[in-house]
Amino acid sequence: MSMIYVLLFGSLVFALTTQGQPCSKPQGDHMVLKGDAILSNSFPDGTAVSFQCETGYMSVGGSASITCTAGTWSPIRLKCERKNCGSPGEVANGNIDYATGTYFGDKIVITCNTGFRLVGRSEIVCGVDGWMSRLPECEIKTCDPPAKVGNASFSPDKDVYDYREVIQYTCLKGFTLNGSKSISCSEDEIFKPDPPKCILVKCEEPKIADAETVSPYLPLYGYLDTVTHRCTSGFRMEGEPTSTCDINSKWTPGLPQCVVSVGPTRPPDSGAPNVWQSWLIAILVIIACCGVIACGCHFFGVPASIKTRFRSQGGYSGNVATKDEVEM
Repeated sequence: MSMIYVLLFGSLVFALTTQGQPCSKPQGDHMVLKGDAILSNSFPDGTAVSFQCETGYMSVGGSASITCTAGTWSPIRLKCERKNCGSPGEVANGNIDYATGTYFGDKIVITCNTGFRLVGRSEIVCGVDGWMSRLPECEIKTCDPPAKVGNASFSPDKDVYDYREVIQYTCLKGFTLNGSKSISCSEDEIFKPDPPKCILVKCEEPKIADAETVSPYLPLYGYLDTVTHRCTSGFRMEGEPTSTCDINSKWTPGLPQCVVSVGPTRPPDSGAPNVWQSWLIAILVIIACCGVIACGCHFFGVPASIKTRFRSQGGYSGNVATKDEVEM
């Protein structure tokens, strides 16, 4: 029985001790106290306070109020999530980089495609009320007309040219285009490559000593005209026989020269046929010599020394041949 009294007395003492105990300042995730409560650090027993989501966050449900009871706050039911600004839209001829995201405090970076310039802000931040600036625009880059080229015309002829628009040049009759026929508006807002030139190509008459023009002979030689030379008899050519009039009004390669030949203008043929010709000439010479000897013997007789040699060798019967015998 005494134990029961002890327990009842302890409970009474605890109740008297905790009754009226204040609460410390409550805290929640991504939320702050409303009104004057934000200025207090201690709250009496029975005090009720309310929360609100902090800047950049929004409520997604739950009660915003809590109550202090005997030094303890009731559970916080309010839920606060980071504000999402969502998609800002699209940029024609540009790109949006969502490097960090679309939530409060994040930023997007806008860039334009090649050949376009940015008009507006290149970076936009997600704020309390959404994206803090409107999307920029990407405008196409343009070029002013190129400088005039002498002795030439170009088309189209306009006041302003858009990026990648092409101009083509045409030289007047009698002039040759030196450079690129077509140029285009670049992303640097100038035409590239540099405009061409229209020049008058005229090569000097190709006069070469001791040579004749094979073909063709013209009163005036222009761009890419060709001429071929041939050396006269007794001279040989050094260099190429055919030359072409180039864009610089020069003969390419340079004109040849005709120099005095050392030996025949045409080298003798070589090979087996020359050997047979040599043998044939030798045989003809031998036959001719034999014919001369035979004719001499017929008209003038056989010399005595030859007769004596033939006798000693038994070539004669011992009788001296008469002139008529020899002739027979």
